[in-house]
Amino acid sequence: MQSKNIKNNLLCSDPFSHSIGVSIYKATSKKNLNKILILQKKALRIMMGLKRRAVVKEVFKNLQVLTVYSLYVLETVKYVKEFCLPNNSQDHRPYNTRQTLTIEAHRLELFKKKPSYVGRTFLRLLPDNISKINSPQKFYNAAKQYLVNHPLYSFEELTYI
Repeated sequence: MQSKNIKNNLLCSDPFSHSIGVSIYKATSKKNLNKILILQKKALRIMMGLKRRAVVKEVFKNLQVLTVYSLYVLETVKYVKEFCLPNNSQDHRPYNTRQTLTIEAHRLELFKKKPSYVGRTFLRLLPDNISKINSPQKFYNAAKQYLVNHPLYSFEELTYI
């Protein structure tokens, strides 16, 4: 019983579950993000007493812990919803367009790493019933629950969910 409480306390104080500085993750290389993910998986295996090569994707899901990729997606879409979209993400055109969420044109590769740009891209990949939620808290909770239920091991996985 005591060891179970210790494990739960460790999980709650997991440094990967906090979003401080998460917006700079995309500015790093994929190799560095994978190193963080490997550390996350290793920490979960140790905390849960699993074998060294055990698959932990379901453990992330069951314990409702976000992977580094999921955490980045969550924080960037939250940022875009709160600060980058005009009034409830509606485009102000007098005619109907297919996509109401526009992505800025750019010429530089560095621009693709901006949280405002990549967050809009991720927002397009979330299910419509989540991306169209107007309340910031309800949106955050729905997006978080979606990402908890679909742990990401790469950004590309978001396109296949």
